[in-house]
Amino acid sequence: MSAKSMTGLFMFWQFQYLATYFLVDSCESLHDQRMRFVPYVQQAALTLFLASNIIAYKGTGSLAMQNFSVGFGQASELTAVIIFMTLIIMGLLIPEYYLLRHNFFENIPISSLTGMYLVIVSIIMPYGVLLKFQPLFQNLHRGLIPLFVLYGSILVFAGAYYALIYKQNKYSLNTTIMCIAGLGVATSFKDYQSNVDFLYSNPLSLLIVISGIVLIAAFIIEWVSYLFVQAKLPQEADEKYLPSTFFPFRVNFKLIIRLGWITTAALILGVALSCLR
Repeated sequence: MSAKSMTGLFMFWQFQYLATYFLVDSCESLHDQRMRFVPYVQQAALTLFLASNIIAYKGTGSLAMQNFSVGFGQASELTAVIIFMTLIIMGLLIPEYYLLRHNFFENIPISSLTGMYLVIVSIIMPYGVLLKFQPLFQNLHRGLIPLFVLYGSILVFAGAYYALIYKQNKYSLNTTIMCIAGLGVATSFKDYQSNVDFLYSNPLSLLIVISGIVLIAAFIIEWVSYLFVQAKLPQEADEKYLPSTFFPFRVNFKLIIRLGWITTAALILGVALSCLR
C-alpha cells in the first residue's frame, strides 16, 4: 500500500513513529530528554507530510503514485521541498543535532536496540522515499534538483569532517553513518530525467562529495594507525597519544557547514516559492 499511494506511505511512516516511540519509552532512561524528544520531531515531520498530501490531492485529484507523472502544476516544487525536508527529518539526518550529539551505543545492550533501529531507518529512508516519488522529481524545475544534490553533498562532507573531529570516541560511527546517508541523498537524483547531470552540471557538489570521501579515507587511515599505536602503549595513555587532527591549518569548518546548510535550504525554499508565481 505504501508503494502505491501517498496515503499508504504516510501510514507506513506513522507506524515507524509508533515503533520508535515504544522503543524509546521501554528501552531508554526516563531522564534522557534528548531521546524522548525524537518522537515529537518525527510526529511534526509526519504532520508536515500530511499537508503535502492535501496539496497533492488538490493539484491532481488523486494520491496514487502513477498520477505523479503529470506533476502538480505550480505546486510541484513546493510539494517536492516538503517531501525532501520531511524525509531528511524522518531519516534522522538533522545535521549536528541528533546523530552527532547522542551516542546510540553508550549503553549496551538495551539502548543499542533503539540505536540500531534508528540508524537503519536513517540510511534506508532517503533511498526509499526518493525512489517512490521519482515521477514527481522528474518534472521539477531544473534549478531545484541541483540544490537537493548540493544539500546531500554537504551532508557527506559534514559527516566525514565530524568523523575525523570525534575520532577519539564513538560519535565517529554516527557521523560516518550521516556521511553514507548524505551520499545516498546526493546521488539519488543522478538518473532522473531532469536535464541535470550530476557529474557535469554540479561541479561544486561533486567536489564536496569527493572531499568527503577523502576525509572518510583519512579517518580510516588514522583509526588504523591509532590501533597500532594503542597496542604499544599503556591503556591509561590512550587519550594522550590519539592521532592529531588531519587538518594542518585552522579553518572554522563548523561555521562553514552551518552556513552551507542554511544557505542551501533558503535557496531551495526560494526557488520553490518563485515557481508558484
